[in-house]
Amino acid sequence: PSNCCGQNGTENGCCNGQFGANPPGMSPRLFEPSEFKPLDPTQEPIFPPEFLLPQKSPQHTLIFKGERVTWIQPTTLKELLVLKGRHPDARLVVGNTEVGIEMRMKNMLYPIILAPAHIPEMNFSCHNDTGILFGAACTLSYIGSVLKQAVDQLPSYKTEVFKAILEQLRWFAGQQVRNVAAVGGNIMTASPISDLNPVFMASGCLLTLSSEGGWYPREMFETHRCLTVNMAVELILPFALSAGGKRVVRMDRDFFTGYRKTVVKPQEILLSIEIPYTKKGEYFSAYKQAQRRDDDIAIVNCGMRVAFKEGTDIVEELGLSYGGMAPTTAFAKQTCKRLLGKKWNKSMLQEACSLLADELTLSPSAPGGMVQFRRTLTLSFFFKFYLSVLQKLGQDFKNDFQVESIPPDYLSATELFHKDQPSAVQLFQVTCVGHVIGAIVADTEAHAQTAAKAVKITYEKLKPIITIQEAITHKSFHMPEKKIENGNVDLGFAQSDDIIEGEMYIGGQEHFYLETQCTVAIPRGEDGEMEIFVSTQNPSQMQAGVSDLNANGISWRFFSIRDLHEK
Repeated sequence: PSNCCGQNGTENGCCNGQFGANPPGMSPRLFEPSEFKPLDPTQEPIFPPEFLLPQKSPQHTLIFKGERVTWIQPTTLKELLVLKGRHPDARLVVGNTEVGIEMRMKNMLYPIILAPAHIPEMNFSCHNDTGILFGAACTLSYIGSVLKQAVDQLPSYKTEVFKAILEQLRWFAGQQVRNVAAVGGNIMTASPISDLNPVFMASGCLLTLSSEGGWYPREMFETHRCLTVNMAVELILPFALSAGGKRVVRMDRDFFTGYRKTVVKPQEILLSIEIPYTKKGEYFSAYKQAQRRDDDIAIVNCGMRVAFKEGTDIVEELGLSYGGMAPTTAFAKQTCKRLLGKKWNKSMLQEACSLLADELTLSPSAPGGMVQFRRTLTLSFFFKFYLSVLQKLGQDFKNDFQVESIPPDYLSATELFHKDQPSAVQLFQVTCVGHVIGAIVADTEAHAQTAAKAVKITYEKLKPIITIQEAITHKSFHMPEKKIENGNVDLGFAQSDDIIEGEMYIGGQEHFYLETQCTVAIPRGEDGEMEIFVSTQNPSQMQAGVSDLNANGISWRFFSIRDLHEK
């Protein structure tokens, strides 16, 4: 009833007092099961329509205010720019894949959060004469679908950058993250190991930045036919700002000014990014090395672009950018400058590797470690790029000029990684009860269970091999064969006066392994101090032995590195 007191017990208004425990027309249960349709086990329940994202932009600004954080979802670009002007430290959030982690895991606090996901001027794609324009709020999945369509429809020579971005997106986080993460957030986060920023920098993408400025009536501006994420509409692109409210910057070596910092001013927002077409004689590649292939941050990644003088293999433009080699995305400026005018051959390759090794240095204490490996990767990536471009030059200009051939052993470096497709019949060696031999991936749980029941498994019982002699008889060896050899063993046997052969069988196997003993003593230069590293299973005895050095006036610090062996 409308006069319900909410169990506060007010006079003349308490439902319990007037009607007892259950007022007329009301049930103590939250729902009535008899009103539900019977469950069909063959059908998957539909997604609640109330939770579907709106097909049109919200009509009203949403504001959620907590104790320390205020979350605002503006409905227009003008409103967003006004808010950003008033709160220059506010963070823009679309997928919350970065800010959410910072607030939850790093204890960061952002009092004002702006959510521009539904602003049309930031959520569109549009082809023009020089490339494809994307709103900064476009998700990575949406960008991938648009670029894939462009690769299928446009001439191959125009889509070199598009194909490189698609290759990076294959290994960019997981599908769930790509479905919500926005390209603008990836750029503005300014991570030094971003997978996309080296590509954007090497290709020279154009970024449109906007801030609160003079606004003119919309009818004074040209209407462009563009594709928004939800539908094709007549959309005024974000050019309804005065000259003081908009500027276009190229994403080059000067865009990142420091760790997680860019040239974007606090009151500005990233409105859109233009990914350029490539022209004939221009080639682009992107590479990434991580600890694992899928869903992992990069150790080193890069974007590489080269453009040749028309009809030649002489370098006219070159762009090499790397992630993971500096506090920001690094651009090999000196290397690119020195290689202009060079022919694309082995001599250029040697010079490029030498220049990159000198320019892309790392301190031994650089965050992330693996200094030598990371420096080697920069050269390895360029070598792959060199071979890839050499191969494309041979295909595109084989009748125009002579191109160096690629040795057969190097051809695999030009291929992109592809996972093997599972076959209908697969063979596994089952080594124990409960050994996982496969998994079913399906759109619903019911389909997965049905498919699992359809799998037929045939077991062939293998004769167990227990002894060493049985292993020798059946040639069941651990490969590759491991040996400990010193010098020419065959010559040593040939020149020996006597050779003793035989076999010995014992039951115990505790000491069949080889336990290495290694000690390294390093002078530290202060008061005769020695730092000793020991590989041993008896540290007490080693400490006792080292302590005898005190008789000679030598002070020491003892560090024991235990070398544990399975028995």
